[in-house]
Amino acid sequence: MPLKTYTFDTCALIAVIFKTKGHEKLRKILDEVENNEAQIIMHKTNLVEAFKVIARNRDIADAKMAYEHAIESPIIFHDTNDLPFCTEFAKVTNQFDTYFADTFVITTNILLTSNKGTIVTSDKGFDKVSKHAKVEYFK
Repeated sequence: MPLKTYTFDTCALIAVIFKTKGHEKLRKILDEVENNEAQIIMHKTNLVEAFKVIARNRDIADAKMAYEHAIESPIIFHDTNDLPFCTEFAKVTNQFDTYFADTFVITTNILLTSNKGTIVTSDKGFDKVSKHAKVEYFK
């Protein structure tokens, strides 16, 4: 049986690391991963966005700690930026008029899960894609 796949948005990663509001729901996803029932994927561009947000809202030391924690976590990071990825990225941007970093989440979900994964976020900006992809809000 194929694993369930969750595609994390930046805010989900930050919530897991700093145990902010909604992290309890994310803990259940991490338990699924630990039990080999699921996997979490994320584009490295969203890891960079998390670093930027943490450095801005906290400090560079916390951002570095979060980066190390993320890299050591069970999250599978992808850095695909090949032509098929760029093509799909442009289609998503044109179809949904999404923010730059959100488009990486959506495109990663489409290409790496055949759009069968679940996008995990707290960002209501993903409402515009919820008719085309499964979106789970953790808060």
